[in-house]
Amino acid sequence: QRIEDFTIMRNAFNWSGYARDFLEPLPLLEMEASMAVVDSSTGNDYTLFKHGELYAIFNDRAGTGMTLDLTGISGSFTVRWFDPRAGGVLLSGSVATVTGGGSVDLGSAPSATDQDWACLVQRISGGNSAPSVDAGSDQAIVRGSAATLDGTLSDDGLPDGSLSQTWSVISEPGTTTIADPTSVDTEASFTGIGTRLFRLEANDGDLSASDVVGVGVYPAAADVALAINVGGAAYTSTTGIAYAADSDADGGSTYEGSDPVDGTTEQALYASERYGDFAYALPVADGDYLLTLQFAEIYQQSDGQRVFDVLVEGVRVIDDCDIHAQVGHDRPYDITLPVSITDGQLDVQFVSEEDNAKLAALLLTRDGSAPQERVISIGLSQDGVVQTIEPQLDPADDAAPSEDGGIWTFDGLLPTTDYRIVFPLAPSGPG
Repeated sequence: QRIEDFTIMRNAFNWSGYARDFLEPLPLLEMEASMAVVDSSTGNDYTLFKHGELYAIFNDRAGTGMTLDLTGISGSFTVRWFDPRAGGVLLSGSVATVTGGGSVDLGSAPSATDQDWACLVQRISGGNSAPSVDAGSDQAIVRGSAATLDGTLSDDGLPDGSLSQTWSVISEPGTTTIADPTSVDTEASFTGIGTRLFRLEANDGDLSASDVVGVGVYPAAADVALAINVGGAAYTSTTGIAYAADSDADGGSTYEGSDPVDGTTEQALYASERYGDFAYALPVADGDYLLTLQFAEIYQQSDGQRVFDVLVEGVRVIDDCDIHAQVGHDRPYDITLPVSITDGQLDVQFVSEEDNAKLAALLLTRDGSAPQERVISIGLSQDGVVQTIEPQLDPADDAAPSEDGGIWTFDGLLPTTDYRIVFPLAPSGPG
């Protein structure tokens, strides 16, 4: 009978226990083995890894000179060391954390760098978070004014303390100029009428986040020839424009949503709508105008679910309009078009292609780039007595003439309007 002396294997038993302590907490069934992800200038390295999450590296006779390939991997990782000769807890070495994106130096073990060491590189749980972005409050301004874009950013400083930001325009019914798109606080100027949506995006080099703010650019109330809150009740906007209640529509049905519309101060305008196939024939003086059609997709949830056309004065001016594809759900979308009225009537027709055509509000503005001309004809008799005034003028809201000793006064003249006063002589006769 032979008796073996296993006391000489005591160290091996201990080392096996230490290895078990190191490996047991690892998700071994989810890990792969490779010798290619670590480059060591000393010793031989062996790696078990779960891609982008966890790397367990053993290097015999070297606790230094190792680089780990984290190319294409974002985020931050802790670097800790385990002594396979003595066991115990994980220890910190010369490098505490590394950031993905390329090959990273793992630094040196805490001591005895010419001995065996195991290195555990692990993604930081709850590490880098995306920046917090607030693009500011929605605004409404009068045409000709500039808007201040006042954003607020915060970040956790990971992965390297850098933070960049950019303003961009999502939708613009006209031309928009941002003074400094890379400054969190800047100024925007505009041509044209309608709501612009701006996106403020921040990037910390690893993660990004964004927020949207709206700026409604409206004409001065005195420049408005016609305004209708389509599908809703009478409403006065933030800038003082009086929108009439919906009336005189031919066809369609009305609907009012309850969700807030993000990107506008005018919730009452965009939350109601007329939908279906419908048309408006609205009396208006001949002249050149800007027609602003105001929309919001308050019902459909994805692109392609609502598509329609719009005809103005018998001409198809909007083809295959998909509001959701332009700005998404519950956001304002305005389109401003020039229109010339020659028959005393504005004709607008909505034609469904997919689901129902729709409209939230309609705004007709006297075109400031081409002032309107109004002729006031005051008919006088041969002895200078007023016989007729055409058209009949309402002193409350139009150019009402009065005469005193041959001096004519006109109250309530409309901005952006040229007036031509004509004094035709009436036929001679009694009176």
